[in-house]
This record gives sequence, C-alpha cells and structure tokens, in this order.
Amino acid sequence: MDDSLIIYIERLELMFFFSGYALPYIAINIFARKLWGAATTRRVLSFLPLAYALAGTLYLGLQLKNMYPDFSHIPDKFQYSFLKMFSLVSILFWLPVLRKRPVLSLLHSLVFFFLLIKNIYLAVSFPSAGNDFLRNDVKIFSGSIILYLAILTMLLFISWLINRFKRQIRSTHNQ
Repeated sequence: MDDSLIIYIERLELMFFFSGYALPYIAINIFARKLWGAATTRRVLSFLPLAYALAGTLYLGLQLKNMYPDFSHIPDKFQYSFLKMFSLVSILFWLPVLRKRPVLSLLHSLVFFFLLIKNIYLAVSFPSAGNDFLRNDVKIFSGSIILYLAILTMLLFISWLINRFKRQIRSTHNQ
C-alpha cells in the first residue's frame, strides 16, 4: 500500500478521535448555562475530560488492534508521528488531577481541530486537489462530534444509574 495513503488514513483516524471534542465542549460551556443552569453545566463539563480520555483509550485500542499480532513494531509505528504520540496524552485525562481542569483537555484537542481547519483551508485554497478530501474531512468531523456526544451521553447515563442505585440502597437501609 502507498505510504501517502497510509498517512492519510492515520490522519483521518486522528481527526475522528480528537478533532470533534472542541465543538461540544464550547457548545455545552456556552449554551448549557442558559438551558440547564450553572450547577448542571458544571456537572456535565466535569464529564467531558472523561469522554476525552475514553476516546483516547479507544484510539489506543485501535492502534493496538492494527498492530496485532506482531507487537514488536510498536516503537517503529509511533516513532514517525508526533501527532500519534501527542494523541496518547489524552489517556492521562483519566487521572483526577487533570480531570479537574477540563480546559486542559480542550487545549489538547485544539491541536487536532486546527489540523482539520488547515485541511479545509488547503482544500478551499487549492480546489484542483478535489472536493473529495474536503467532504471526507467534514464527514470525519461530524462523526467525531457524534462520537463525543454518544460517549458523554453514555457517561451521564451511567452516572445517573449509579446515583439512583445508591439512593435505593440508602432508602432500603433507612427503612
């Protein structure tokens, strides 16, 4: 397979897993305060770094799946791509210290968002390259936003279930 095609696919993977984080983050930060109030918005924002860490973990899983069954080439696979190594930093948002500062996850994801913006700018500036790349980037970005909304919804639902079970246990012990 041609190296340029492999690099393009790897760039699409990075954009899918990381570029769509900024838009839900900003939308929740701005619009949720008006709809839900400050307390609920803070609660939802506290789950965003977890969603980002989960997406980073899924990306790591994809990379490990792509390397299976020969894991001896792991250093070679990550050696040539700074963005791949930088993307794995997202896994550190599982740590409570980093999770308490959601803006750090936003700053980390902006690198990949600007990669998308650069690609759109180049596609618009040089239309001879074709609109296929632009369409692919927009589809990948849309999929990335859906990924983060799905992960965030899942995390909020799991949190709600845990809190509900805790209340049920407390109420049965109080009776």
